[in-house]
Amino acid sequence: MISLKRIIDNKGNNKNFSLKHIILEIILVTGGILIALAIDNWNNKRVEQADINGYYKDIQVEFKETINYQKRQQKTLQYLQNSMTRSLDIIKSKNKDSIPILKTLLGTLATTWPTRYSMPITEEFIDLDYINKVQNDSLKTMFKKYVREIERSKGMAEYNEAQYNDRIEPYINENINYREIVLGNLNSQLVIGGPNTDFEKLSKDLKFWNIVNFKIETTIIETSWLKRDTEIFQIIYNLLKEENKINSN
Repeated sequence: MISLKRIIDNKGNNKNFSLKHIILEIILVTGGILIALAIDNWNNKRVEQADINGYYKDIQVEFKETINYQKRQQKTLQYLQNSMTRSLDIIKSKNKDSIPILKTLLGTLATTWPTRYSMPITEEFIDLDYINKVQNDSLKTMFKKYVREIERSKGMAEYNEAQYNDRIEPYINENINYREIVLGNLNSQLVIGGPNTDFEKLSKDLKFWNIVNFKIETTIIETSWLKRDTEIFQIIYNLLKEENKINSN
């Protein structure tokens, strides 16, 4: 640029100095800076988009694994619901011959299997605020739905556990011999003893009926939400699959 010394030395003499020259030089320098910034910005976005595309591959795998988990979890929840419903039917019938079956069915009441997602790569993608930089609008919208569904799922899992800890387990401790209903191999490993469970008494216990029905209600709601989650996750998986196909070409 024209130096300040040169401007001062001229003392108003415009033979070697022209305001047009200054303006022109300012425009050229400013234009150069803007072009450099634009190139740098373009390059940063290009690198960032390449990073986002790299995440897509791993996230697609993560969603596929999670969808498989969701399908298994739906079967688990349906099993819990059916077992608890059948338990009440047996107790209502007062059929003593069905007590061995009842013991097995009531074991589902003495446990909780909330839906919990483990998707660290997807969560890292979200933490980097890459959702708002996704170019595919449909995929961006579904990612935002994913965030909402995950938060709702966490709330249901917390409620599920609180229901068990605050209502179900305290009732079992006072009214049912846990050794008689525990599921799986633990049954043979726990110590036999203590008062036997009065299953006839359960048929007249309003608190027991309410506890089981509340648990059935929770399971129905959780199953409904899980089915919705599965549909959303499947859409995201399909969109990711298409994106990865495009990026690989």
